[in-house]
Amino acid sequence: MTDTSVEQQLNQSQQRLQAVNLGIGQAIDWVDNMRHAHPRLDIEADQLNIALRRGRSHAQHLARSLANANTLAFYGLSQQGKAGLINAMIADASGRLETLLAGKKFDYFTHINPGNRDCGFAIRFTHQAGAADSRWPVELRLLSEADITVMITMLWLQTASSFPDEQHIRAQLQILMRHRQLEPVAGLTRDETIELWDYLQRHDRDRQKALRHSFWPTVIKLAPMLTIDDRARLFSLLWQENVELTALWRQLVHRRHSLGACRVLAPLTLLVGDTWLPADTLLTPAAAAGLNTEYDVQVQVCPRYPDGIANPLSMSLAELALLTAELTLPLCSTPQVPLFEQTDVLDIPGVGEPIDNAVEQVQMHSLGSQLLRVKRAYLLEWYAVRQQIERLLVCCAAVQRAEVKSVSQRLDFWQKKTRGAASPEKRQSPALLWVITSGDRRHSRQKNGDHAVQRQVGGPGETWGTLLAHDTGSLQRMVDWLATEMQHENKLQRIDEQLKELQRNLVDNLLACWRSDRAIDHRHTRQHIADTVIKALQSRTGLHGELLERLQPSREVLRELYSSPPLPLDPLPLSGIESDRFREVITPPLSEARVHSSLNHERQFAERVEHYWINYLRALPEQDALLALLGINKITLEHLVNELICAFYRLNIDTLLRSKVMQNPTSHGHPNAPRDRQVARAIAVLGDFVSWLGFLQMDEAQRPDSRINHGKKIFTQSSGAAREGEVFQQLTRLPAATVSGNVYYIYDWLTGLYNLIIQNEGHTPALTFDEVTHQQLAKIVKQMTF
Repeated sequence: MTDTSVEQQLNQSQQRLQAVNLGIGQAIDWVDNMRHAHPRLDIEADQLNIALRRGRSHAQHLARSLANANTLAFYGLSQQGKAGLINAMIADASGRLETLLAGKKFDYFTHINPGNRDCGFAIRFTHQAGAADSRWPVELRLLSEADITVMITMLWLQTASSFPDEQHIRAQLQILMRHRQLEPVAGLTRDETIELWDYLQRHDRDRQKALRHSFWPTVIKLAPMLTIDDRARLFSLLWQENVELTALWRQLVHRRHSLGACRVLAPLTLLVGDTWLPADTLLTPAAAAGLNTEYDVQVQVCPRYPDGIANPLSMSLAELALLTAELTLPLCSTPQVPLFEQTDVLDIPGVGEPIDNAVEQVQMHSLGSQLLRVKRAYLLEWYAVRQQIERLLVCCAAVQRAEVKSVSQRLDFWQKKTRGAASPEKRQSPALLWVITSGDRRHSRQKNGDHAVQRQVGGPGETWGTLLAHDTGSLQRMVDWLATEMQHENKLQRIDEQLKELQRNLVDNLLACWRSDRAIDHRHTRQHIADTVIKALQSRTGLHGELLERLQPSREVLRELYSSPPLPLDPLPLSGIESDRFREVITPPLSEARVHSSLNHERQFAERVEHYWINYLRALPEQDALLALLGINKITLEHLVNELICAFYRLNIDTLLRSKVMQNPTSHGHPNAPRDRQVARAIAVLGDFVSWLGFLQMDEAQRPDSRINHGKKIFTQSSGAAREGEVFQQLTRLPAATVSGNVYYIYDWLTGLYNLIIQNEGHTPALTFDEVTHQQLAKIVKQMTF
């Protein structure tokens, strides 16, 4: 591909990403404006907006990645191994890695960081021009408020043993809702709050299950509207209001807000002393250990904005070490491989303590040091979400057995986030690579966890690979191979594939059932969907039970919905208090009030069950573990979910659910009896629908013909079963072929599903919208598919 064609493709991708970003914003506004007039849309509006915001964050990260240089990253605990490889990639012919700071040349491994110490943040080596101001030549990239919240929560989880108190959380949320500001407060957006939630769901799944209904739906809307101190109270609920951690969160976030910009410039003295010896300040693990102690020192930094730099601000060195995600070093040396003049190289710390780093033991158990270790583990996923890395080279992923699971999860997430959208035939080579150097611990039979990490990541040769760099010849072959793989057109192809998948998910999944311009109700289109779904499921009949189980809500969740309804987040008066002392109060008779209250509660419970189950189904295609278990692709499960939801309303199962739940609302006996009875009724209605697809409520003559039980309708008694008057004959004369009731049921279910999809024609919720609404959404979809 020529330079001109690469530039054209780059411009096209940037325009498409900009259009998608704009279109998603319009779609969010459209949902918010339309939801109150359309009950079906209102049921899915909150989760639809969350999914749209996830898509917008992804599009923004892709756009920023597209604008930056290609990046080759080194990750792991072997600082010596990473140093040798970095030197081989980008050092000049004399083996020097020179950087230009404040008009002076420094060799990185001599003047700045001898031994390549792990300092707790990433270091980016780039040939792009650095800061022009010689007084502030050191550029640092900072973490955000959401990142700080993640790290402090993960620090708490290292020792946490109890689960959150949901009743206390609800009480605190009700108090904080009265503290909402009229306008969003800078520092945290809804999109960032969703990314925070996603991270905690990956690493704290059990505890987050307890917060999925009582906490996060409210927090996503509430957090951006609170002041910093009120946010401290809000997020302290994640670490059970630990006073020390809350004070640390407040300190770091206040400091982050005072800086404002996401990048700061610092003086050269943070890296190099007056005698050209390494400065014992920022590039030392002990920098964070001195937080709030007499060992801490004050440094000055200048916030850097796109239009210039602000006035210097004074801050703690420990705070700066904890807030720094990346140090950028502009190189002036010419690499031996020309391609690496346009390629950035990134050194990312691994999980755990470096194996060959002389770590100072000063206060290593202080709160600052503990948070620094959490940050080191967090950075790889931080880069993965931001799509910043093209190839990841691993040098000793883990040493301790306890680190294996954590490291493998992070590497697997990076691989899926970076390469997940690519089809198998387009994955020419793995992006995750282990590099075996001459100093590799496996050569000396030292303690090493790489093999265990590789087994957990899985997919050798496809997901991850191995490169040899144990001598000059193998090192040169590795460099030559990487020079080919790191071509810019490969990055453009990867981002283009992710962009296409993002557009497909937006247009053909999230907004599909709300579009009138989509040919979903054409008979041949429905035929194609039915054929696709049935073909995929009939080859996985051995897992049919697992599929049906996953399509139904759990009893525990419905109990939670009955006992703890979600908090409303309605606008409050400016005073935060609503009172009408002169309003006439009419009190109904006690028995009438009780019945009315009970009926109202049961009606609300039925609505909450409907709301939860619909959104639960919508989220199933996003579960990679479920797709792997069932052996089907994401699009197939999206079709299945969409058709079940359509049939749920077409067959009036929602009405049936409400009528069943509202029968005989009063109850006596055990206090939990009403809850258990109503939960059982709700599960029975939804379970029957999933298991029989609504055909049991249909006359047998009107059901489709069974394709396995010939001559009969689906879900009727099989021909091989004993019939009245034939019991003794069955005991003496068995059928020629073995009869399995499960086989009849599964294939009847597939036949029923096929007909259900065909019968859904003309029942999409988009038909309830007026022409103006249709045109608005069609314009948004056109914007997204630019």
